[in-house]
Amino acid sequence: MTKLLALNRDFTRFLENDNFPHRVEVHFGDRELICSGMILAQQSVVIEILIRTECGILTFEKMENVGTIDQKVDCIKFMYGAPLELNVKNIETTLKFAHFYGVEDLFNKSLKWIKTNLSPRNIFMFADISKSFESEPHLHKFQAVLDEFIVKNADAAGLELAERLTHGDHIDPSIFMSILKHSPSNGSALLREWVEKSSENKTMILQKSEGLDFLELFPTQPDFTNFIACLSSGSDSVESMKQVLALQQNYFIKSAQRSQQKQAAGAKQQVAQEEADEETESVTSNTKSATGSRSRRGGQFNAVNRPAPVKASERKAEGFKVDSEESKEHRRPNMNKPRTANHPGQLNKLFIGNVPAIATIEDIRKPFVYAGAILNINIVKGKNVAFIEFKTVHSAKQILDKVQGGFKYKVLDGFVHVAPCKPMNKNPSTIV
Repeated sequence: MTKLLALNRDFTRFLENDNFPHRVEVHFGDRELICSGMILAQQSVVIEILIRTECGILTFEKMENVGTIDQKVDCIKFMYGAPLELNVKNIETTLKFAHFYGVEDLFNKSLKWIKTNLSPRNIFMFADISKSFESEPHLHKFQAVLDEFIVKNADAAGLELAERLTHGDHIDPSIFMSILKHSPSNGSALLREWVEKSSENKTMILQKSEGLDFLELFPTQPDFTNFIACLSSGSDSVESMKQVLALQQNYFIKSAQRSQQKQAAGAKQQVAQEEADEETESVTSNTKSATGSRSRRGGQFNAVNRPAPVKASERKAEGFKVDSEESKEHRRPNMNKPRTANHPGQLNKLFIGNVPAIATIEDIRKPFVYAGAILNINIVKGKNVAFIEFKTVHSAKQILDKVQGGFKYKVLDGFVHVAPCKPMNKNPSTIV
């Protein structure tokens, strides 16, 4: 199926100009084609200008060392309406031809193929190709395709980037920053390895730091501090040190702001949960009340569907014993028995182990307060453990859910062990 020629430009300008070369010679090495100047010019403003200035002889100098002759001839045939099957072998030649000579239909066709066939491995090849682009609109359109792919495949692109850094492959800074700004899971390792490569890389990061979310790249402050040390090592530039200090200050300011936001969100979620719990409790209470009312009529229990009581004499005759007061007392629940671990009084409390000996109540409170209001923190001296009592069970559950998902909480500089609070033995000084 042939494609339609671009007719959005006025054809009559060729007919009215007797000096326009209608017969054009196209040269690719020792290959010569005779083409219609009007058809080629209609497909590209750039080619039209070349036809007029070169008196009908086209050599396509920018394509001299790009691709094969057959691949370049295929581009000319496409401008005549012939089909063109794109593949890995001819995509670079086609893309560059379309870009250098402004063949928009061909450029858009190439861009569509690239969008469909991008992978973490070949994205670096296409990034290198785009370095030769001279047209800003083409560069922006091409970069948008790469960015869209990276957004959806940040982790895969990050792994490929790490492999290339390990092997010492050339990495274009623009594609490095494009991958890094989307915060792949190995982003902190990539950034450290990048700045260790050269002082130029350090300078680039400092200059383009506004495009990176360092809180996403370095979730923990010790990791960020180590990166800052790596970034500033070996530098004797006062200007560079000012940039490093500004970067560090900005990180801690944003970290504090994000922490406050999380606390506010946690408090809002806690209020919503408590309201939901109260509503559920109210509905349950009303349901029980309504059920009790339906079971009584005129002050008497409704005996419908209940078996008739069996007399003591009949029970004896059938081999049953009459309940004595002693046996009834034996069957009553023993209210003096210790409560089990599932008692609601324990569900809003957490056990914290491996607490640093120098930790204060405030040190322990900081990592956990985002989950909700804390009623009490009890540090067991000499045993490196503590107990946190939250206002609601939901708050404690949030903490435990994160722990079960693999998250580790820190108090000061050490990871602590977090677990449900088990009930105490009769000896209150013993932790079980």
